[in-house]
Amino acid sequence: MDMQHGAGQTGDLPWEGLLSQGQALTFRRGQTLIYKDHSPYGVFVILRGRVELTGGTEECEHEEIKRIPQGDVVGLHSVLNGTHSCCDVVAAEDCRTIFISKTLLLQYASAC
Repeated sequence: MDMQHGAGQTGDLPWEGLLSQGQALTFRRGQTLIYKDHSPYGVFVILRGRVELTGGTEECEHEEIKRIPQGDVVGLHSVLNGTHSCCDVVAAEDCRTIFISKTLLLQYASAC
């Protein structure tokens, strides 16, 4: 898992229980999932499509665009560390996601 940038494969954690409790969301190309410098409300599991991490700060080294493929999780680093997002996460193409709230994720983590 790329903990520096909050992206990782869903195989890194037992996500199945969380996915069934998450909220299905669809984003059109160009829509923003996560805004730079905002506190995280949760994570997004990319089920279909791809997102890009853009406009990063020196802290997260996203001066250039980084593409995140389907199957990855974005926002995890910020949620677990209580930090603001260091870059924007934008749909590079139409995306289908599952949003897992910070509250649900932390409850699940403490129960494991």
